[in-house]
Amino acid sequence: MNLKNIRLTAAAVATAAAIPFAAPAADLTVAQGDSQTISADTTYGAVVVNGDLTVAPNVTLTCTSLTVADNNNGTATLTVGDGAIVNVTGSNATKIGVGTGRAEVYLGTGSRLSASGDLNFCYGYNSVPASGSRMTEALLVVGTNSTVYAGDEFFLGWASNGTSYIPSGTSRSDIKAEIRLDKGAQLSAQRIRIRSNISEKFIFNGGQIVQRSSTYNNAFIYFDWDSKETNLFLEGTNGCPVSLYVTARGDLQALFRVGSSSTKIFVSGDGGFLKTGPGIIPLALIENWDSGTSNLRFVFSGDFVVSQGGLSVANTVATSQIFAPAKSNVSRPVDLVVKNGASFDFAGNDIVMNSITALGSGIVTNSAAGTASATIGVRNDGRDSTFARAYPGIAFVKQGDTTLTLCGSEIDSLDIKGGTLVLKDRAHAGYPVFRVKFDRSGLDDDSSINNTMRIREFAFLLNGQDVTRPYAKAYYDMSGTSWYTSPELMFDGNFDTYYEDYRMHKAIDNTDRDKVQVSLEYPECRVIDSYRWAPYNSSEFQYRLSPTAWRVFGGFSPTDANLLDQVTGFSVLGTTDDGWNTTNFVCTYSASPALHVGTLSLANNTSVETTGATVTCDTFSGSATGLSLDLSSGASLPLTASQSVSEISVDLTKDLATVDVLNPAASGKLYVTGDKALLRGDLLNVGSYVNGSNLHTWSVYLNGEDMHRTLCVEDGALRLTPLATMIYMR
Repeated sequence: MNLKNIRLTAAAVATAAAIPFAAPAADLTVAQGDSQTISADTTYGAVVVNGDLTVAPNVTLTCTSLTVADNNNGTATLTVGDGAIVNVTGSNATKIGVGTGRAEVYLGTGSRLSASGDLNFCYGYNSVPASGSRMTEALLVVGTNSTVYAGDEFFLGWASNGTSYIPSGTSRSDIKAEIRLDKGAQLSAQRIRIRSNISEKFIFNGGQIVQRSSTYNNAFIYFDWDSKETNLFLEGTNGCPVSLYVTARGDLQALFRVGSSSTKIFVSGDGGFLKTGPGIIPLALIENWDSGTSNLRFVFSGDFVVSQGGLSVANTVATSQIFAPAKSNVSRPVDLVVKNGASFDFAGNDIVMNSITALGSGIVTNSAAGTASATIGVRNDGRDSTFARAYPGIAFVKQGDTTLTLCGSEIDSLDIKGGTLVLKDRAHAGYPVFRVKFDRSGLDDDSSINNTMRIREFAFLLNGQDVTRPYAKAYYDMSGTSWYTSPELMFDGNFDTYYEDYRMHKAIDNTDRDKVQVSLEYPECRVIDSYRWAPYNSSEFQYRLSPTAWRVFGGFSPTDANLLDQVTGFSVLGTTDDGWNTTNFVCTYSASPALHVGTLSLANNTSVETTGATVTCDTFSGSATGLSLDLSSGASLPLTASQSVSEISVDLTKDLATVDVLNPAASGKLYVTGDKALLRGDLLNVGSYVNGSNLHTWSVYLNGEDMHRTLCVEDGALRLTPLATMIYMR
């Protein structure tokens, strides 16, 4: 058939012209040695960068695939300008650093590199490279407030071949893959997966790695079995922490998972470690632990902080090596900080740390059966080790010259080998969360009115001083049918603002009243002894908007309720419009249980401070000499005859303290706080005593002044010896 002789009718031509035709997007290749700038929004098919490609600021580049440094022996560079976007739409189509290439990617401020599937960084070789070939290298700099987004996994190493090949004779310890996260930058993925046999480094300069919702159930940072002899370095710089945000969706087995004993993870730098996000997961799952050196090593300075969610240290093999004494520069005992609402679980493992601090409603616990041992103070660098509360199932071993402060009602074991032990009951340690539940208002008798309740200010006091601010956060129940104004207005110190709630009304069968409650959460435990509030207005009608019945609670979480005070039938007629209510309501803490210690062991010359705690113990092990006791606020300490005491401090303005047995060392000292007149009475309740003659060698100091008096025990109490009476003969 002669196609030249075929003619189309006009109708046929019109029909053909109506058929839409979309040409495929053109590919773009920037050859080695070339450079190109994309200055307007552009769509391409495959983009291969072997030279220099720049995406101008605020420009969007869309492509089906992106390869940077494709087996070229030079350096390929992709620069993404401020506010620009590179969007790769193909699945598993982003490859940075292939074969012999060195790839460098720079993201400017507020820019974004997005891969719809996997993002392959330091991609590697497709097959075994020739001997002496160049090692694959890659650098990724994620600028201020910029984002690298992997729709699925962020791979270090090739994603498909099962083994990441490297040239023979090449040292695996060299850093060949480096990622820098500047302030506010994020690397976001469902999982970080390491398949290469080379060393990788994440540098945190104010940025973080973010785990999104995921279907994976093994680990967020996951090492394949074939990633042998791999070193992963996580380093904080300029005081910035190694920051990981973990949602733990998909029931993760661990934050880190390592299959090969030759794999090592180093957490270093000068900014500490920070775990955020709601996930509550084990820290590490090491399936083949290297018994010679730890697979997970902490060598950073700064705190190990669990700020949200929780971490446990459950692991199949040798978990105690993660938190262990320093040996051969393998690891450095951490300063653990558990913040409000977060948790750290020993999970039955014996842990060695420098210090442990539980702030506010932070929880330190042991979920496993039996008792886990916590050895702290091992670096002896002056850090105090403080618990907001102590839990059963943890035995504390205290070393060094630091201070261990414990609050609670039940402690398994305390072995104090040095430094200072401070024991507090709950009342004297305070609470991190206070909650006010409003029950009635002045208009409550008028069932026809859906009235509001209004308060201008609410304040907590200690010894007459306002200790309300600064606070971590204020919040209240908003689940009722109506509510109004922010609860912070109730604590802002400004009489021109007020907290108002519509739900305080007396409609039949209306339960909104139960929702009228406000909580104030501090970053640490806080002691209060009274509170007060300022009414909204004193006019004939407005004063009736003030509360007439309420309850005040303290706790270690918003749901932990220990009743501190309750008021019913308060008369609002006495409220004024020009300041605080004249009544300061007293917080009467509910009776606190005695602080019970299963086994208490004190080393020689240990300092023990008991703040209002009635301490009991089953076993007082070992003999201690030269104990220094600070006994205040009605404290009680069950000493035995084997423990000698060289110093005692008592506060006579509070209830008398008590010791079961007093064994005074020679030349001891008694430090008394209070008025001089109080010296005439009892100074300390004493159950029994030995070596009483040593009291005559003691010195007594009142508010720091030497009284030049000695001591004795009479009628179950420590007292000053009577003054001698001189008789003159005529």
